[in-house]
Amino acid sequence: MKQSASSTLFESSSGKISKLDFIHALEKTGIEKNDVVFVHTDISTFGRLAQTDRNTLLSSLVDAFKAVVGKEGTIIMPTFSYSFDKNEAFDPISTKSSVGVLSDFFLRQKDTKRTDHPSHSAAIWGKEKRYFTEIGNDTFDDDSIFGKAYQKNAKLVFFGTPLSKACTFIHYIEQKKRVPYRYNRAYTTKITKNGKTIENKILFYYKYSYFYTDMRALENSARKTGILREEKIGDGLIQVV
Repeated sequence: MKQSASSTLFESSSGKISKLDFIHALEKTGIEKNDVVFVHTDISTFGRLAQTDRNTLLSSLVDAFKAVVGKEGTIIMPTFSYSFDKNEAFDPISTKSSVGVLSDFFLRQKDTKRTDHPSHSAAIWGKEKRYFTEIGNDTFDDDSIFGKAYQKNAKLVFFGTPLSKACTFIHYIEQKKRVPYRYNRAYTTKITKNGKTIENKILFYYKYSYFYTDMRALENSARKTGILREEKIGDGLIQVV
């Protein structure tokens, strides 16, 4: 059901939130027409659901991003499934996203395409869709979705979830810098396409089990230097790097 941009999607402690409010908030964080945005999401933080129709709610949020980046822009959402960790075959059509209801909705839209990575897949909409779906087998190298995002100067968007909890892009930087607490590990995985399941090898920059990564200092540093732009909306927050 199509609703106006001013219809209420969430009710928060600071008032009602509409699609128009999300559009304005995204614009205030510096997202512009023609941008490439890499969007991590947790929509549960913005407030209590006022729009109970699931498709209307989720399509309104996706449409807010499309309105801000425009027809020449590109939206990427992680649709990580961690299929090889679960010893499951990955099907880019039917395997659900494990990183939020908005990302799972986004990947199932007719005008998006999903990468074939059996753990860290992503769904893409927009001008650069073809470029971003043609990835290699190394999860975090220059031919990965993360490497290509860097090459296209993508903006990292944390939509309701903080950088310190959701910045998977950091692993691309770690691999570039060859940090001592991670190492490349080869996995044999399974991918199902058109009803046929084949084996596929990937590389993953694996972290030693004894090491814990805390990115709160990184988030605070990005905030202090002005690299991180933030806009509070309802009970949640949008961050952009």
